[in-house]
Amino acid sequence: MGGFFRSWKFYAFFANRSRFSLQSFLRRRSRRKKGFSLQNHKGVWTITLKIIRLVSQSGLKIKFIFLLEKICAISKICEKTSKAFRKNKKIQVICNEMKTLLSIIGTTGIGKTKLAIEIAKHFDTEIISCDSRQFFREMKIGTATPSSEELAEVPHHFIGNLSVEDYYSIGQYEKDSLQKIAELFKRHDVLVLVGGSMMYEKAVIEGLNDLPEANEENQRKLEKIFNEEGIETLQNMLKELDSEYYQTVDRDNPRRLFRAIDIIWQTGKTYTENISSQLKKRDFKVIRIGIEAPRETIYERINQRVDKMMEDGLLDEAKNLFQYKNLVPLQTVGYTELFKYFDGIWTLDFAIEEIKKNSRRFAKRQLTWYRKEESINWVNFENSLQESLSLLQNNVKM
Repeated sequence: MGGFFRSWKFYAFFANRSRFSLQSFLRRRSRRKKGFSLQNHKGVWTITLKIIRLVSQSGLKIKFIFLLEKICAISKICEKTSKAFRKNKKIQVICNEMKTLLSIIGTTGIGKTKLAIEIAKHFDTEIISCDSRQFFREMKIGTATPSSEELAEVPHHFIGNLSVEDYYSIGQYEKDSLQKIAELFKRHDVLVLVGGSMMYEKAVIEGLNDLPEANEENQRKLEKIFNEEGIETLQNMLKELDSEYYQTVDRDNPRRLFRAIDIIWQTGKTYTENISSQLKKRDFKVIRIGIEAPRETIYERINQRVDKMMEDGLLDEAKNLFQYKNLVPLQTVGYTELFKYFDGIWTLDFAIEEIKKNSRRFAKRQLTWYRKEESINWVNFENSLQESLSLLQNNVKM
């Protein structure tokens, strides 16, 4: 049997190098191997599984698409094999690896939405949002939710699907998004993921770590600190406990601070250590495309974007949400500053300048996060579509 496997390894490698037909190879094998027949669906099935094991174990650079096309051709030799091929779970897992999720990332205001829509149109596919604030239908302007015209160009998912009064965790998003992706992969080979919420993208492409549930006593302590001393005290606590995570976390979101500090207290390890390992392997291919630009350009775009939001009615949108200002979704740049204006603490001009400043700070945290990632293919903001399509030409079935 060992010689048999070695011969498969040799022929698979040889087929990859010389582009010999795997079907032709199987016919040669059938003549050599007594009792094996291509008309025997069990024999074809055995060979099919051996090819898959071989490729996964040996690390040979045989493209799954090419391989499965050949296996599909062979499996059609008889109807029983064809049915078995379609139903077998092992094959379904491999087939899913043919599917590709394109993740479009970058700083706030850099043009992710536009690029995602153009790429989705190119592949005639659909978009999954991983922007944790665009989930909420009442926060359209302040979160730069795609316009009704943009939403009409390409089907979008996880846009305006919740109310600010709904509780929605990142763990629930991971489950929901993976379920939706599996559903969409039944009719698309390529899907597009887009958003600037770094942890939500991580939840989709890598999975969340198996962290302990929130400790009620810790949560009460942190809630009391927040109410009596303000968010700055929580920020300083996290900075002392985990300076690395402090650089990337949304520091204006008290729930993120609660969660990180609670986990540190429970485990005795930094939050960075707790989330560093990948625990859940995905059964689809991920290609990450990041839009880059000079920092001056990013900041200029952010300033222009905030001015445009104010022109589009952000002030009225925030006023309508003022009664919900203590809810988690509203602990967001663009709203918390205007709430202070409504409370009479700041002038409107100062609040607008604070929105710009805090947006630039968030962009800086995004850059810090992305710089640590090694799997991002960067494209220039001025030519992002052409560079992206050129990059994908040899990596995605066009």
